[in-house]
Amino acid sequence: MPRQQGLVKTGGRQKGSANKKTQLFKESLELLQLDIPTKIHDLLNQVSPEKQLDILVKLMPYVFPQLKQIEIAHDATDESSTLPDDYSGQLSDEQEVSFLELALQRKKSKIEKQIILKNVV
Repeated sequence: MPRQQGLVKTGGRQKGSANKKTQLFKESLELLQLDIPTKIHDLLNQVSPEKQLDILVKLMPYVFPQLKQIEIAHDATDESSTLPDDYSGQLSDEQEVSFLELALQRKKSKIEKQIILKNVV
């Protein structure tokens, strides 16, 4: 029979506290006086730069969260991305600035996507 909803929790591990194995592991590391980041730093200094890079790339998923891949659909018929049909070669200063800002924003976005893809691969 399931426990009724709304009752106060009794017994068990308190919310936010570490489980026994995690706590035991942390205490063991403290007893051994093992500082993992310092140990990794010392070991990295003993290997070639190529191996250092390989190790750091393998450790990255444990330091930085994995980004989800997103798909962006581009509609070539998007009105805001093209010049007007009656474009005569002359834009007002305001239109020119607006158009250049849009082009710069798209270029930045494209570069940022390339950087993200390089970091993921």
